[in-house]
Amino acid sequence: MPAARKPAPYLFPEGSRMGVDNLVLHASGRQHHVENYPGPFSIKSVLRGEVTWIVDGRNLVVNDDTFLILNDGQKYSMNVDAPRPVETCCAFFLRGFVERVAQDMTSPLQASLDAPTRTAPPLTFLARLHTDKKGTILPRLQDRKNERGDD
Repeated sequence: MPAARKPAPYLFPEGSRMGVDNLVLHASGRQHHVENYPGPFSIKSVLRGEVTWIVDGRNLVVNDDTFLILNDGQKYSMNVDAPRPVETCCAFFLRGFVERVAQDMTSPLQASLDAPTRTAPPLTFLARLHTDKKGTILPRLQDRKNERGDD
């Protein structure tokens, strides 16, 4: 009898590529290892359990009440080795996308109209845990129904 196949992580939209597309990665597992990965700008959340991301030598423990923002190219590590599956949901952004949105939000409309393809300056956030007291970030990541595009 063949071994049961482990379900693949849920990726929305299907076929997306990290750093090239905006995407959501939803995964569940008891083991996962990442070492010094320079990922794209991302928001990390945990739906079940807790996960420690290691950023700049600091352990940042994310659970279902917190989220973590990582800058484009910021190296991180993580080591999930848990007796019960942990479930994560992370949003990864096209390189430069968040920077362009921030630039457009803080520039006069005329500047955006005059040079819509101008290069946006890099953004640098301090990698730290955030709580979502207003409920603006986590519900959007944690709502699997919206993640799949169901209504």
